[in-house]
Amino acid sequence: MSVLNIGITGLRVAQAGLMTTSHNIANSSTVGYNRQVNIQASSLPNYTGYGFVGQGANVSSVQRVYSEYLTTQILGAEANVGELDMYLMQARQIDNLLADPNAGLSPALSEFFRATQQVAADPGSIPARQSMLSSGQALVARFQSLDQRMSEIRQGVNTQLINEVSVINAYANQIAELNDRIVRATAIAQGQPPNDLLDQRDQLIRQINKEIRVSVVPETTGSYNVFIGTGQPLVVGTTAFQFEAGGVSTEDPERITVSMVSPNGARILIPESLLQGGQLGGLLNFRSQTLDVAQNALGKVAMAVGMTFNSQHRLGIDLQGMAGLDMFVVPQPQVLANAKNTSGANITAQIIDSDYKIDFGAGTITRLSDGLVGAIGATPPFDGLTINLTSGAPGGTDVFIIKPGNPPAQRVFGQSDNTGNAVYNVVGTNLQSLPTIASDYRLSVLDGAGTLSLVRLADNKVWTATDMADLQTKLAQDPQGFLIDWFGTPPVPPSPPVPGESFLIMPTRNAAKNMSVAISDAVKVAAAAPFRTESSLTNKGSGKIDTGSLLALDPTRVPVIGAVTITYDATANSLELTGGITTTIPNFVPGQPNVLVINGMRFTISGTPADGDTFLIEANLNGVSDNRNVIALGNLQGKAVLGNGSATYQSAYGQIVSFVGNKTREAEVTGMAQQTLADQGEMARQQLSGVNLDEEAANLLKFQQAYQASAKIMEIAGRMFDELLALGR
Repeated sequence: MSVLNIGITGLRVAQAGLMTTSHNIANSSTVGYNRQVNIQASSLPNYTGYGFVGQGANVSSVQRVYSEYLTTQILGAEANVGELDMYLMQARQIDNLLADPNAGLSPALSEFFRATQQVAADPGSIPARQSMLSSGQALVARFQSLDQRMSEIRQGVNTQLINEVSVINAYANQIAELNDRIVRATAIAQGQPPNDLLDQRDQLIRQINKEIRVSVVPETTGSYNVFIGTGQPLVVGTTAFQFEAGGVSTEDPERITVSMVSPNGARILIPESLLQGGQLGGLLNFRSQTLDVAQNALGKVAMAVGMTFNSQHRLGIDLQGMAGLDMFVVPQPQVLANAKNTSGANITAQIIDSDYKIDFGAGTITRLSDGLVGAIGATPPFDGLTINLTSGAPGGTDVFIIKPGNPPAQRVFGQSDNTGNAVYNVVGTNLQSLPTIASDYRLSVLDGAGTLSLVRLADNKVWTATDMADLQTKLAQDPQGFLIDWFGTPPVPPSPPVPGESFLIMPTRNAAKNMSVAISDAVKVAAAAPFRTESSLTNKGSGKIDTGSLLALDPTRVPVIGAVTITYDATANSLELTGGITTTIPNFVPGQPNVLVINGMRFTISGTPADGDTFLIEANLNGVSDNRNVIALGNLQGKAVLGNGSATYQSAYGQIVSFVGNKTREAEVTGMAQQTLADQGEMARQQLSGVNLDEEAANLLKFQQAYQASAKIMEIAGRMFDELLALGR
């Protein structure tokens, strides 16, 4: 009977082999299937007087050919691929938008300044002026359309976040259900692995990992615990934690956040830094690293165009002789108090674009845009303006005009009647100090003592200060392009802010969206300068005075009250000013161009005047044929108004295009590399765990022959038994 039993065990082993091989073949195209093999062992032998006699074989287990190491590698690569693919898909939308030769900003910007140059060619032409206003409207419309498209992309990101969270929740529920089935099946089978269920769960892990990077911790019961981020639970045993998207951020109402819903129903906000990898991580990274930066940068260009054009336009007069008004409406930074704040405290932020006048006689520095006066040497420096004495020393009554928006070597103009020899350089102030990578900021109250923390969200740079005054001092030393203070009069919060409260500062986010043209009447285009010059007809020398230009205006908006007569004194080599301005300008050099600065007016007297020759400066009451200010407006196109004198309007916009293009290309190249790693990992997994049909066909023949051989053993054993029975008859 032992031979018959051995034959039976052989049949069973061969049959199990045929069944496992057939199962492998049937699932050769099943996604996520791992090849299965029978673990075969010898049965316990019987002891006889001449030794141990074998009792055949049995199948101890059916196991998957599986490598946890390869699986972990594949999960890491696929999470990166999912993230970069989503990032690339989103970034291409902005890249195509900004770089489009027709829909981008460059054509509208060029057309606006072309129209400005047409007014310079014919300053009295109403059609030319109207064309300039129309081109200004078209430029504003282009800013708004670009911003609107970015807002639509932002809304699309919000919608996709909701969809991604729904997919993740569905996968989490399925994994939890499979955990339950696997635990039950393992218990019923007394520890034998339910291979097909394990494959299904592993495939779900791969799928959810493509949506968000996960880590897996197995339990002894056979279930998997699945975590995201730094250990936030997604699936624990048979419990699936649900995520929720669709809630509006308490900090930014345009931002959808992701929260985890605990089993007791509590919602816990998950920081974006913990939601990395997969398509969800790609969406969040795109929003914070590319979309926010691009929209802020577009607003920065809009703000630069509007503010600098306004500043120059205010230096001119219109066809009716009236002082120039703002050409554009430019919004100031937006500040949002967190919806969870309870104290009622708020802050105000502003970006200043102004010229300044330093008057050592009065000991003051005046912001010429609104007449605000501060003390020379005040701490913090006025509006973030840092003035450094390079050489020499100022006279006791010296006056300097500061134009921070000019190139570095053309920012300080000493009045021509100054007595000192001071040379200054200037850095800082708002518009020039806006960071190259435009950003939003978060101001937080850290404790009951009023300690503040300001975080630049683009790169998480932090300024910590004991109070607002300390923060202002630090921002003056490291200007960020805006001024902040508590809202109120005086600027203190109505009640002390509560620790944990925060405020979102968006210096440029909404500038492109809310920009508009302030002038609709073509007559109001300030093409002319507010003063005029002329040489006396009775002059005997060859001296000439040019038409001059205006550097800056006092808040009175009047560069010269009454006519000013300039008389040349050959004996003293000086110019005597009488009338509306009374002063003496020494050190006149005959035969050379003498550039003179008086009361913000800049003009040149050249040639060799005779003793007693006179020149006249007076208010310009007729701006019909005067194009001096509109020429200066046209010159703004090539002026470096951003980046501390390093970037023009066009180059600043080009930086946005380049930034987005580089981010897009970076995602594309890195995504290709990660896809290669994922493909290599999958190839290695297939070589180890995949079904090879040729190999399985060979196994079929092998197990078929083993089955036939075992059957032959049973046949022989039967004949032997028959022979024994025959002997008994």
